[in-house]
Amino acid sequence: MKSKSIEKKVESFSEDIFHACSMKVPSSSEKIRLQHGKYGGSCVFFNPNGTGTRFGLTDGINGTMYLASDPLTAMKEIFQGKLGIRESDLENFYIGIVVIEKDLRLLDTTKLIKKTSLTLNDMTTSSRKTTQLLAKKVHVAGLNGIKFPSNVTTEECFALWHDVPDGTGIAVTKAHSIQRLSEFEYQGEAVADILVEQLGIPVEEG
Repeated sequence: MKSKSIEKKVESFSEDIFHACSMKVPSSSEKIRLQHGKYGGSCVFFNPNGTGTRFGLTDGINGTMYLASDPLTAMKEIFQGKLGIRESDLENFYIGIVVIEKDLRLLDTTKLIKKTSLTLNDMTTSSRKTTQLLAKKVHVAGLNGIKFPSNVTTEECFALWHDVPDGTGIAVTKAHSIQRLSEFEYQGEAVADILVEQLGIPVEEG
């Protein structure tokens, strides 16, 4: 029943509301991406299969790429809830900087919550069907994605959409920025220590 109620809220939103609650991500902005696998040294991938993600498009044409505002949020988003993480597992993950190549216009969910009856609880607890409905309507309105608070750190995250998987025309990997996560340090601290001490995520030796 709750999901149906939230769906009705989302269905009622006009394109004008989305534009009134939008924000600009200027060209040359830099965001963080953490991924499993190196993918030829690129951090940019718009996944055309959006059925299993929060703000994924499911039209089979447009892909979705998730970015974080900082490395700790990226790590928490990926590893929260994962059990039995070993230090050697970190060798299979790569972190890098994605550079936005053109001005983008995104829905700012903080503004949407302030301006409408939608609540933060609606955004974080509703089904993927509901959040994907929001994504579909925002995309139809002509926006390039959604800015939303991370469920696990409350920091900014971004879901961007594009119809070219490698991001041509929208985003590129910053030169020399991609690193194996096991070799990455943030503010002088190794990732395994960050996961355990700052993010409360157990990491086993080996």
